[in-house]
Amino acid sequence: MVSSAPRADHRYFRFGVYEFDSTFAELRKSGTRIPLQPQPAGLLTLLLTRAGEVVDRETIRQALWGDGTMVDFEHGVNRCVRQLRSALSDDPDAPRYIRTIPRRGYSFIGEVSGVTSASSQAPAALDAASEITLKASESPPSIAVLPFTNLSSVAEDEYFSDGLAEEIINALAQVPDLKVIARTSAFAFKGRNEDIRGIAETLGVSNVVEGSVRRSGNRVRVTAQLIHAADGTHLSSKRYDRELTDIFAVQDEISADIAEQLQFRLIARKRSTTGTAAYRAFLEGRYHWAKFTPDRFRKAFECFQRAAAIDPEYGPAYAGMAAYYLGMAIEYGASPRNALPKAAAVARRALELDETNAEAHALLGDVAIMLDFDWTTAERHFSRARELNSGTQVRIGYALWFLLPQERMEEVRAEFDQVTVHDPLHLGGQSAKATALLLERNYDAAVEESLRVLDLDPSYQRAIQNIAYIRAFQSRFEEARAFCERLIHIYGRTHGTLFALGTSHAVAGDQEAAHRVLREMKALTGVQTAASGVACIYALLEERDAAFEWIDLAVEHRDPRMLWIRSLPWVDALRSDPRYDELLLKMNLAGAMA
Repeated sequence: MVSSAPRADHRYFRFGVYEFDSTFAELRKSGTRIPLQPQPAGLLTLLLTRAGEVVDRETIRQALWGDGTMVDFEHGVNRCVRQLRSALSDDPDAPRYIRTIPRRGYSFIGEVSGVTSASSQAPAALDAASEITLKASESPPSIAVLPFTNLSSVAEDEYFSDGLAEEIINALAQVPDLKVIARTSAFAFKGRNEDIRGIAETLGVSNVVEGSVRRSGNRVRVTAQLIHAADGTHLSSKRYDRELTDIFAVQDEISADIAEQLQFRLIARKRSTTGTAAYRAFLEGRYHWAKFTPDRFRKAFECFQRAAAIDPEYGPAYAGMAAYYLGMAIEYGASPRNALPKAAAVARRALELDETNAEAHALLGDVAIMLDFDWTTAERHFSRARELNSGTQVRIGYALWFLLPQERMEEVRAEFDQVTVHDPLHLGGQSAKATALLLERNYDAAVEESLRVLDLDPSYQRAIQNIAYIRAFQSRFEEARAFCERLIHIYGRTHGTLFALGTSHAVAGDQEAAHRVLREMKALTGVQTAASGVACIYALLEERDAAFEWIDLAVEHRDPRMLWIRSLPWVDALRSDPRYDELLLKMNLAGAMA
């Protein structure tokens, strides 16, 4: 039920886990700032000040387009509503906050309270409160949990120590108002004896946790230190000696102790299993998965299978298997037609066991798009995933496979901005951001982002590829070919490296060289799963019939990169062809999606 609407002079509003400062147009979710453009922020202010009422479209037009502009109003208001729903993880089919009133307008249906009113405080008190709020927002409580050192005599126990640190990260990430650095960035310092202050500065945090794990038989000893990074002060240092069967209690106790030191309260989490054998198999799988190579993916899959065999009701094991199938289809040439249904089946099993598994929801969102072009089902799953846990993988999947195909670029940038805040050293996230910038034709920014990736890993394939593509599109052909040669030197003559080389030749107008590359690509095994690359080179050569033939093959085989068809600079020459519009209709990508 909606509470009485706050008066228009309220500066702050609370609803659910959100707070909105209408004066500064600042939206926060559990303390984390969510970027909003001026017009969506203005619309949110209008809806909140009239919560429970229907705000008709004419009122919205007058408020946000008061200069009389009418040309883009319908598109503009749809875009504003779409961005607000994305920011609030609101499902238009089952809204919690913004309801569409057909042919009339919109209504804010969530319970709203005004936190501070400009008319209810003296100016001095208001200024003081504002100063405190601004200081808090400038330096929010923040923490990074570094990988725990494995002190056991068995080197294979490293997965156990890594898993313990990751579970503590996951527990602390549920604490409202606490910024927690994600696993990938925190673990980038593994094995590097670096100064805590330097690590904290790189990650943008004020506190760091480090520790060690020693396992002997059925006993485990864990030490954990919470360090204030600015001066190196140990805020706490504790040792936990337990039976291995008590490992879940140890994780919860360490997490609760850290939260208490930072003056937060940790909420107890539901456990997916009580069996340590299944849990250890899952941790081993996560350890291999983080290495992000085909061989390690397969080892991870075997571990997840083993975990599910030990405990058939252990949901995360099924989500892990789903991630394997999806990852092999996107990254390593597995047939999407074969892999995606398998991913969907095990992800659905994960949700049958635990509906709050955010990763499984996001995976089903990916599959709904890639396999069935079902954007409505995908949006429902992504909204639920983001509501449960807007972690790095959820944000990347949502940005790359849901927002980017629809050219919702402002929202794409907002998602990657949050990845940068919480996982600043995630190379996959940075490279995905560069891909999005490339497709937006913001070439200089895409190169900058890719060079930052190469500073951290000089052989990172996608970053080298992105620069090779961009230098070709910028007609800087010598640089493009140098990056192509670098790719081939490191990775050999594969679909991906040859696609970069073929792009460079085609854009430069060297048709003979481009056709040589095309022949080589077609001769490689598994070309059907990389048909989009062949299609794009034909499109650059303006050989339309061949381009559409290979596009049709790519779509038939569900090559995920075809989802970006509306933004791909490779296919600009095809957009005037009627077959291009037919393709968009087939993929349910024709027209704007509000």
